[in-house]
Amino acid sequence: MRPVASLPGASLLEQLQSELAATGSTRALVAELPVTLQLWRKTARQAGAELGRPVRTMLAGDTIHALLTDWPATDAEREQHLEAMRAAVNRIPVLDSLKPKLRPVIDTPPDER
Repeated sequence: MRPVASLPGASLLEQLQSELAATGSTRALVAELPVTLQLWRKTARQAGAELGRPVRTMLAGDTIHALLTDWPATDAEREQHLEAMRAAVNRIPVLDSLKPKLRPVIDTPPDER
């Protein structure tokens, strides 16, 4: 493996490492890549290797993804992952028709029943 300084797009390597370490994944629009698709994929795999983590890259439509295949691997990553999922669920608007219909509850004394 070549040293980071000699790899074209060294700042890309640092960016990918940071994003992979922070969230377990990263993505970019192919049209906006600062390097070729092949070099982006190679750099993402190198970023994972330097983190000691397995990486998978995949192209979906016009977006390239890199994923740590063992994410979440630690308790901290699991908690971060769960928090991200909770946040995503909380952003989903609830339709009025799905909200529970609450009726007022009047506590009637037992001698008046």
